[in-house]
Amino acid sequence: MKQLQILIFIIFPFAAFAQIDTIQEKPKPPDLRHKFPKPPKEKPYLELINLIEEMPRFPGCEDIEGDNAGKKSCADKNMLAFIYANICYPDSARENGIEGTVVISFNIEKDGSITNPIIRRDIGGGFGEEAVRVVKLMPKWIPGRQGREVVEVQFNLPIRSRFE
Repeated sequence: MKQLQILIFIIFPFAAFAQIDTIQEKPKPPDLRHKFPKPPKEKPYLELINLIEEMPRFPGCEDIEGDNAGKKSCADKNMLAFIYANICYPDSARENGIEGTVVISFNIEKDGSITNPIIRRDIGGGFGEEAVRVVKLMPKWIPGRQGREVVEVQFNLPIRSRFE
């Protein structure tokens, strides 16, 4: 009797599963292949240059003998002198004691002209608009170079304001 019970418990599960397979169909597994869209046709694009060999410089130091580092240092001093000679601290900023750094972003074109000045960081009180006005007054810069080619460069200029 014991052997019969063991035989029933061993054979019955196999018989039960065999019947299920014949009665119903197994579901199909999901299609795991992703259908990617076709790549778009090539479009002309502007190549972005991350590292410029020779950055643009403020004019006035072309006659200095030496390397680019010396000319850049002189150009930076001339640019600061130009900015602080032409900037007018807005009355609303002065009354409210607003100090800080404004960042102006602009493009220096291949001919050295300044285009598209934008306030990237403003401290309020009208100082950002004043900084944009002064940037628009700047003379043409010495343009940047990549190899032997003159290139357009985006330039970020921080201008610090504080009371003295």
